[in-house]
Amino acid sequence: MQNNDELANLWQTQPTQKVDIEAVKKDFHQETTKQRRYFICDCLAMLPGAILLFTYWTEFSPLAKVMIGGIFLLSYPLVGYQLWLRRIAAFAKSDGTNDYLGQLSKQFKNNIRIAVLNKHSAWSAALFLWVFWAVMYITGELKDEKILKTVAILVSTTIVMIGWYIWADKRKQRFQREWQALQEMKG
Repeated sequence: MQNNDELANLWQTQPTQKVDIEAVKKDFHQETTKQRRYFICDCLAMLPGAILLFTYWTEFSPLAKVMIGGIFLLSYPLVGYQLWLRRIAAFAKSDGTNDYLGQLSKQFKNNIRIAVLNKHSAWSAALFLWVFWAVMYITGELKDEKILKTVAILVSTTIVMIGWYIWADKRKQRFQREWQALQEMKG
């Protein structure tokens, strides 16, 4: 019995980490602002592609129209999903510390999902571009005089997408650490 009392006393003397309510509130409000900006950027990101597609639609071959149309049909639900994941922080109203902690925790979990989505979007976008232009070349729709320019664009885009992939992976790891720290803070 003595051993249990000593253990209980030792347990009671352990230092506890106090929750800095103002820091949590500040983090929550910063996350809300960031997610609102990202929300707007996600919506606007589809606009240039849609404008280009609309402007040059008549110049595309039927095969190119099918491939580009297909990628757009895939893109819109993915952007919708990303917007849905941002909703917790972007449109949150919170009154108490538990609300802040809970919503921040949920948003960090969603940020992990967004980072994974971005990571896989990077390599799949690069792959789609290479496949698209390979098909255009094989079918004779990519003229010889434009091959060098197209390859230069493809290589540049691939380099950017590799950077995007690495960036998304680092964000995923960071959000996992932040989520874990928040879980420890919640107790």
